[in-house]
Amino acid sequence: MTRGSISRKIGSSRRRHVNVIRLLPIEYVELMTVDPSKLTDLIRRAAADDPQAKEQLYARVYDDLRSVARSVMWKNKGGELQTTALVNEVILRFERGNSLKTIDNRRVFFSVALQAMHQILVDHYRRRRKSIDSPDRKPEPLDEAVRTIESQVGADFEQLQQALDKLQRESPRQHAVIMHRFFGGLTISDTAILLEVSEQTVERDWRLARAKLFRNLKDD
Repeated sequence: MTRGSISRKIGSSRRRHVNVIRLLPIEYVELMTVDPSKLTDLIRRAAADDPQAKEQLYARVYDDLRSVARSVMWKNKGGELQTTALVNEVILRFERGNSLKTIDNRRVFFSVALQAMHQILVDHYRRRRKSIDSPDRKPEPLDEAVRTIESQVGADFEQLQQALDKLQRESPRQHAVIMHRFFGGLTISDTAILLEVSEQTVERDWRLARAKLFRNLKDD
């Protein structure tokens, strides 16, 4: 192989690398609730307003929700108190919106919980933008999570949300993979289980979704 062909090959490889956002969470999370049938039964009973089932459900998934919340929070300086507050807010949103009535299995439960955590982050960012010039504005734990995400993707948080919205319209499943893998920090295996697809499908969607996000951000 000539030097010129080697250079072209290296250049092509570099271009392929640049055109995909890396998107690595702070660490990957392995869910502990490994008995979907029991959890699904609890979810259905809780959805029927069984108070004991609700208590058992939240107790059973609490550690998993905290693990996902740590990933969403990017292990920032807010520490365990802020992680607990985020999980508690998600549970309150489940209760206020009667979300359990629209959930019938473990897969949907964790997907909705992850979406709720992400929405809390989005709401925080947009609220903070409105008060950016306020003399009373003080640092908050979620600020650091937002900055870390912006650093990862090399774009403004609002731009990222617009790119994610576009990805969701183009390919809901690939959007779900980004949400589970990047924001939730879930492994390929758990993401495949929750989305009810093969691990090979998750790996392929993970690559394609990052490439599309890069394109969407570049277009913006």
